[in-house]
Amino acid sequence: MLVNFTSSLMQTNSQDPTNQEILYLIQTSNQKILDVINTFAEHTERRSKKIESTIVTKDYLDEKMSDFQGNLTVALRKEDRKLLALVDILQEHHVLSDGDVKKILALEPFPQG
Repeated sequence: MLVNFTSSLMQTNSQDPTNQEILYLIQTSNQKILDVINTFAEHTERRSKKIESTIVTKDYLDEKMSDFQGNLTVALRKEDRKLLALVDILQEHHVLSDGDVKKILALEPFPQG
């Protein structure tokens, strides 16, 4: 850019550019660079704010995982009660022996003593 400016100055007049002219060129170039950097920074800031507004936080994920775990535990407890009722019915009808009942009730996720 300095070369273009100095060569255009040389074409218009045959003497070397003055310090004032060189200083003006540097200031103009610096301002253009600062304008480009500022535009980039503003664009980056907008993108950053958009990302921050849509990203989920660790606290949010922890809360959702906790809720999910609680819901899953409730569902498993309901199924466990159904299994216990079925085992009792099968034991009453002599389909399962006491040993079989003990083995079944000792299984996870909620083993019975």
